[in-house]
Amino acid sequence: MRRFPVRSVAIALAGLVFSVQAWALERPQLHFDKRIWQPASRAHLGNHILVEYTLAGETVEKWSELVTAQLFVGLHEQLTAAQFLERTKQELEQTTSHVTWQVLRQSERDILYESSVAGDPKMPDRHELARVIVGQEGIHVIRYATKGARLPKPKRQEWIALLEAVQLL
Repeated sequence: MRRFPVRSVAIALAGLVFSVQAWALERPQLHFDKRIWQPASRAHLGNHILVEYTLAGETVEKWSELVTAQLFVGLHEQLTAAQFLERTKQELEQTTSHVTWQVLRQSERDILYESSVAGDPKMPDRHELARVIVGQEGIHVIRYATKGARLPKPKRQEWIALLEAVQLL
């Protein structure tokens, strides 16, 4: 009698369940620049779905630029986009006092913002552009991050446009 490897079947079923659950929820239609980006990490932890993308040849442990798509299922019933951003800001400010923030565009259900950390000896410099979108299923956060204190102006404008182009499907 042939035995099936239980662990392999369990992993395959878990992947199928994750794919079906993630597929059933609304998802962002992401846009990237012309370089090769790859999904590098996926996680589904309770009501939090996370997918991270790196440039080809990089990993989530060692990256120069990172795109992150998150969905906090059901959180839209507890927080507005502005409240979510304020919570995010407070959490980062508890970690470092070397952070700056700027809201680039804001409506009731959609916020585009920028943050950077520079000069903190405990944390590497980074620059982030992000969009918070309140959808039908929860709060979506799409982030583009780069290591270093500032993005060059052309790259910053390009990523602002790419984030603005994101739509929920």
